[in-house]
Amino acid sequence: MSALSLLSAIKVKPARDTASVLEAMAARQRGWGAEKCHVWMDPAGGVGLAASGGDRWDAFYRSDNDNLTVVFTGRLTNHRQVLHERCKKNPGPPSGFAEIIARLYLEHGVDCLNMLQGYFCFVLWDGNRQELHAARDPMGALPLFYSEVRDDTLFVSSQIAPILATNMVTASLDREAIAHYLHDKSFLQPSTPYSAVRSFRPGTRLVHGERGLHMDSYHRIRLDKEEMNQDEAVGRADELLRAILEEQVAPFDRIGVCFSGGVDSLLLTAMIKALTDKPVHTYTVWTGSNNEDMEFAHEAARYFGTSHRMIELKGDLIKNHLPAIVEGYPTPAVGGWQIYMSTKGAREDGIGIAFSGHGAEISFGLDWNQLKFDRIHSLLRFLDLVPLSFQKAGCACLNRLLTLYGDANIQLLHDYLERRLGIQYWNSSKLTEKRIHFLFPTGTRQFRSIGEHYRNDYLASGSADFLDQQIYSRLVNFEGNHAQGKNNHLAQHNGVELALPFMDRRFLDFGLKIPHALKNIGGQYKYLEVRLAKKYHQFERIERKKAAFSMPFGNWLREELRETAEDAFSEENLKRIGCFRHEAVREIWRGFLDGSETLHWTDIQAFISLDLWLRQVGQDERLA
Repeated sequence: MSALSLLSAIKVKPARDTASVLEAMAARQRGWGAEKCHVWMDPAGGVGLAASGGDRWDAFYRSDNDNLTVVFTGRLTNHRQVLHERCKKNPGPPSGFAEIIARLYLEHGVDCLNMLQGYFCFVLWDGNRQELHAARDPMGALPLFYSEVRDDTLFVSSQIAPILATNMVTASLDREAIAHYLHDKSFLQPSTPYSAVRSFRPGTRLVHGERGLHMDSYHRIRLDKEEMNQDEAVGRADELLRAILEEQVAPFDRIGVCFSGGVDSLLLTAMIKALTDKPVHTYTVWTGSNNEDMEFAHEAARYFGTSHRMIELKGDLIKNHLPAIVEGYPTPAVGGWQIYMSTKGAREDGIGIAFSGHGAEISFGLDWNQLKFDRIHSLLRFLDLVPLSFQKAGCACLNRLLTLYGDANIQLLHDYLERRLGIQYWNSSKLTEKRIHFLFPTGTRQFRSIGEHYRNDYLASGSADFLDQQIYSRLVNFEGNHAQGKNNHLAQHNGVELALPFMDRRFLDFGLKIPHALKNIGGQYKYLEVRLAKKYHQFERIERKKAAFSMPFGNWLREELRETAEDAFSEENLKRIGCFRHEAVREIWRGFLDGSETLHWTDIQAFISLDLWLRQVGQDERLA
């Protein structure tokens, strides 16, 4: 059962194809586990919308005269407020979120997008104007894809598979996008594995009418800083977070929390316990190696009085659930195990929502050690100097550079790299081209550099501060196309809604206004968040920094997952995929088994995820 709806829409010519094409898309949605399906077609033909998903009653709305139809997925957290303040002409009880979108559109037009809070995607057909509208929420919490076939045919869907199921979209793999994915472990917006299918960027809207297709951004990430002191920052953060949690907790009888024992999950648990008497369940995922963290999580759960579950990840468990994990990815990705297993536990306990502290560091400040690495990593990426894997040798070089220059003066480091070491050393074929371009057949055109993509993001940020530029790029790429979209889809696959209060548009807009100088004072990790947490609980060692979540995935690949990996890297499978140089790809696998220092298990998992994802989409044989 899906916790959220799946949606699809078409605007197609000739109109006689509408029914068969829309049914193909709806059938693909039902095949993903969405039992119920609402299908609507314009009586005049040429336009159709479909919404499907479990027991959700609010995903579809159609006006009596068929002039306005909406399909919706997600949740509007401020629906009561907008009904009271914005729907003056029709303030009565709506049938669901889709009808709220319809009412707001009728009164305010496309400006209604800036009135919405929550996580959502929707498609709206305006029969009077003969326009199809589609939009994705500002934080990119839920994925949305589209494909334009000629000027008169458009497909939109919350998944890629229904678009390909129409048999009207060419299923040619985008080799450049796949090269970037193998490098960064996520697809860069707006690319997907297929050349003809694109992703909506967070906060974008689409209009398709008589003048063709038009896309623009309705929400801009603002990085301007406000003057404030510590007390003001903590007070405003407290007020915002309480309001957001109250909205998100209200519809559910019992609450789940992904509970690592870090400052983020401790704060969320404490605030939820302060706001409601509803039962709270906490879920901790571990691999048997981080015992201190697990004991701390147990102790913290007893302190808060939650019903606590420990979920141990093992190789056999990974093997059994890997197909479901990959099926939950909107595009191929790496990771997501903590969210998947926590929400699976929540589903087994009959809980409909799970909270995660993901994204708190964007507003409250990065760990200084991680900040050093991220800033230098981004600088090298900006210069097109990033090897495929930053493990071992790459980290050793970075540590030497940090010893020389610290983390403060990026320009000095830039000069050192460019003038003393030389760019060519870092951009050599041994590091980048051999590991990316070499995987594709001779004659494949030179791909655009990843650095070019990030440079465009840095310029689009409108900020001269390098850290702000990096945060902007993370929000529009990693968060919108990878972390949030992936995690929400994985939770949805388990029939559980994932709440990310720190990534709420209102909280994030405020967090980006906090001066960087307030976020790490005296080197204390998440200084402002720790101050806020002390208002809600006195659990000892609140300032303790948990260890990074780690998995012995490399060992599992050599043992329990060996058969899965061998199949992915087999000659027969590579022929089926069709776009790689077989021997070059197999060399990656052999190098990993031989213990190559330049390979990391994420390099292998990225390829396995790509392979399994293409198989499940079922469109990996008709390649260009």
